[in-house]
Amino acid sequence: MTQKQKLAAAVISGAAGEEAVKAAAKAAGVSVETVCGWLAQGEFQEKCRALIDRQSDAERAGVWKALVEQCNSGNLAAIKLYFELKDGGTTAAGASKGAVRIIDDLTRCPG
Repeated sequence: MTQKQKLAAAVISGAAGEEAVKAAAKAAGVSVETVCGWLAQGEFQEKCRALIDRQSDAERAGVWKALVEQCNSGNLAAIKLYFELKDGGTTAAGASKGAVRIIDDLTRCPG
């Protein structure tokens, strides 16, 4: 991967959607169309996924703690989500555990 692709992937891993694509293009000094082209490449997608995974892993403990706090306060939606995640069931969206694909949201380029 080029240095510009690595920089764009780093920006994309920190945000989602069209704004992330625009920010990535600006940070890398390339056009939005160039970033959209990169997003179609498997190697670039994998780099984005790896960065997103690393970032989300770093935040996981804090998110889990916040969820448990919501459960302890009696939030029924949080309690339901807690047991769905803990038991390895399906999410409210019907995806199996671990099946969320954040990168899919990123491939929608500004039109």
